[in-house]
Amino acid sequence: MKVKVAVIVATYNSKKYLEECIMSIIGQTYSDWELIIIDGGSTDGTIEIIKNYESYVKYWISEKDDGIYDAWNKGISLTSSDWICFVGSDDVLYPDALEDYSNHIKAHPIGDVLEFVSSNIDLVDENLNLLETVGAPWQWDKFKVSMLTWHVGCFHSRKLFEKYGLYDTSYKISGDYELLLRPGNKLATSYFNKTTAKMRNGGVSSKKLFMASKETYRAKVKNHVISTMKGYFLVLVDNIRLRFRK
Repeated sequence: MKVKVAVIVATYNSKKYLEECIMSIIGQTYSDWELIIIDGGSTDGTIEIIKNYESYVKYWISEKDDGIYDAWNKGISLTSSDWICFVGSDDVLYPDALEDYSNHIKAHPIGDVLEFVSSNIDLVDENLNLLETVGAPWQWDKFKVSMLTWHVGCFHSRKLFEKYGLYDTSYKISGDYELLLRPGNKLATSYFNKTTAKMRNGGVSSKKLFMASKETYRAKVKNHVISTMKGYFLVLVDNIRLRFRK
């Protein structure tokens, strides 16, 4: 089974960490990959870094967009690869990450129909010091309660987007969760117990907890996981909890 991988990186004023991210992709032991960078109109030197590594990039563009999910959708439309992974501009892949995913998919009994594969990731601080390692098998009963996966620790099959559509750009934080709610318990998924990436803790979702909470419950209502009334109630409860914690 051939596993062609597209690595999509969305950037916006990402000068501080982007080169480190790109180097971790270039240094992969697996060779059948392509890099697509979608920039939101950076003004801080990000474009210069992209140009420095242009020979490794299949396609890149810099233009105003409607957030990270809009950028990811653009990236998806630009590749015909079998599998897609979304790497944050401040994330770092371990050297054998893509090879580990590829080997797992090739060896899987239903590898040809898998739609989603996840692994473990290391949550790290700004200087890449380990905070904790996270990751667990995807289970619908747990996933419909809360997000259990991190995008840099996941592989998405092209079949997933062909079957269930692209990201809903009305979401700014929880769009990846909303997409994976669409299949419900029909999602063809697998997990392997290896650590594939470092993810700097403190992304947009942790800075905008109120918005993340509201979007999460909106996603559940949209996909009939909970009722509209229950969604309103849980948003209210969550807002009170978050304000108290703050």
